[in-house]
Amino acid sequence: MDKFLAVKNFERYQHYKHRNPPWIKLYYDLLDDEAFLSLDDVGQLNYIRCLLLASRTENRVHFNATYLQKVFRSSAKIDLTPLIRSGLLLASSKRTARRMLSAQHENRAQSISSSETETETETETETETDGGAKVASMTLEGFMITPELEAWAVKEGIASPGQYVEEFKDYWRSTGGKRKNGQAVKDWGAAFRNRLRTLKAAGKLKAPDWREQFLSREDQL
Repeated sequence: MDKFLAVKNFERYQHYKHRNPPWIKLYYDLLDDEAFLSLDDVGQLNYIRCLLLASRTENRVHFNATYLQKVFRSSAKIDLTPLIRSGLLLASSKRTARRMLSAQHENRAQSISSSETETETETETETETDGGAKVASMTLEGFMITPELEAWAVKEGIASPGQYVEEFKDYWRSTGGKRKNGQAVKDWGAAFRNRLRTLKAAGKLKAPDWREQFLSREDQL
């Protein structure tokens, strides 16, 4: 079973209008955090990398060395053990992620009056299965790259799948979120994979940068 980690107190410091943000907040008092200072330079860099990744994955960091080396654009293997020992990274699960996401919304609502307050639209809705159980489903506007989609893209040889999200959304906005047969899309993750396959077959994927090419050659050695 895949394991995931969560950045400690992430929901208290990161607030966005939209998911998959182009930037994160990095507070100066991090330099006074004993847990952060206990890390060596590599560990501190990996913590900042985890903050960036967490902003795109609802604070679910896929604990897989190969995946992390790819997504961090690193030429060296990634070891998050020091961050776990320091308490900066905690064990996570889908249920934990949903609780943390809920805490984020509550925290935003309570900070409306502050000068830096930002709001965001809920991106998950609840639908009922045939058995009546409620499960979380993602809307088109709330669609974001998950660790599973990142891992799939790595296997397919597709660099930085996040750069295709806006193109993907525009494509489906133009269709009203419906397929050619008139049926509404129910699985946006599957729709995104199919869109990337279409772009790949048409030769419209962007070429990876030199760092991606370097990592690909490393994998072949």
